Amino acid sequence: MDALVGWSKRASDAQSALALIDEAFAHWQVGRPRPVHIEVPVDVLEQLWSGNASSVPDPAGSASIDQAELAGATEFLRSASNAMLLVGGGARHAGAAVQALAETLGAPVVTTCNGKGVLDEAHPLAVGAQIRLPLVQQALHDADAVVVVGSELGDSDWWEGVPEGMRVLRIDVDPAQRNKNATATASVIGDATTILMQLTDVLKSREPASDGHQRAQRLQQAAVEAAQEEAGVSGQIAGLVSSVLPHSASVACDSSQITYLGAVHLLRTHAGGRFLYMPGFATLGYALPAAIGAALADPTSPAVALVGDGAFMFTVQELVTAAEQQLQVIVVLVDNGGYREIRNGMQDRDIDPLAVDLLRPDFVALATACGVHATRAELDNFGELDAALRDAMNRPGPSLIHVPIN
Repeated sequence: MDALVGWSKRASDAQSALALIDEAFAHWQVGRPRPVHIEVPVDVLEQLWSGNASSVPDPAGSASIDQAELAGATEFLRSASNAMLLVGGGARHAGAAVQALAETLGAPVVTTCNGKGVLDEAHPLAVGAQIRLPLVQQALHDADAVVVVGSELGDSDWWEGVPEGMRVLRIDVDPAQRNKNATATASVIGDATTILMQLTDVLKSREPASDGHQRAQRLQQAAVEAAQEEAGVSGQIAGLVSSVLPHSASVACDSSQITYLGAVHLLRTHAGGRFLYMPGFATLGYALPAAIGAALADPTSPAVALVGDGAFMFTVQELVTAAEQQLQVIVVLVDNGGYREIRNGMQDRDIDPLAVDLLRPDFVALATACGVHATRAELDNFGELDAALRDAMNRPGPSLIHVPIN
């Protein structure tokens, strides 16, 4: 287990089991959150215990920032005239600090999928989660400074790999990320909010780049046009969902075309941690359970599972969970007949499609049988989907909207 998680430890008695749980929660507050594994042997589990449960200890606090690293980062940015920020999921709680540094530098902000919304995508410096598009990658390559905050620069975000030659300032809480997937020109290890605010404070007397907003808007517009052309109907659906949902909504997505062609690029997100997607492993079945988790975490806002039919069938049974708990989970089920991406790949290589055209149930009837309000929205007129979404947001429990497409 130790090879799979942040750490794995065994409890020898009740008190050590409690201490290990406290240790995990304390670490999550100051370090890079990773899964942990605590083994409690059966003979320990059966022992009597007369101790007292302690409260979770206060974390020791973030490690102090290396001032030499901070000074090097400051000089690196002070001389930059064409800086950009690249923000990952590790910065999802640092939105205000990201915005402050971006405005100080006049720097456009690109995000990874998990960093989507850290800077409100309606902000004039926001380019959005457009990192995989070649024109955005070229802009990052051409920048004289790229501030990478809370990202491992994974291949699953870039698709083609990190462009060589980027001049990178790496900001991360985990020292192991300092040069991962791209050698850092400068780096500072520690809490993202603390580092970003210190950099902003030192650089605030510097004039921001005069063309920052124009560069961001040109890049954002070009990226959206490129994404729309590639996404087709997936982009149209994502755009409509974006226009209807409140800014506080959470959207959970699966490894479906509606996600990586549509929602990643064309669904606007306004806060970090509100766009839930797992591009790294591309597993199917994530969206519905993740939306249920989001609805439990914030019952004041709707949670949407935006998912394809193939991915949805992996965890369809969780409709019952949403109904049992009466959660406002809205499933927008985009049904293209099966595993369309794999089917397209087979056809591109002159392979007869095999095991990719699925026998699907009557999704509306299935959801209704699970206690979920369900309807079908044809795409001949996008008004049906618009009306169905608005109706679902006015219902207290879960809803499913079946959207069949060619």
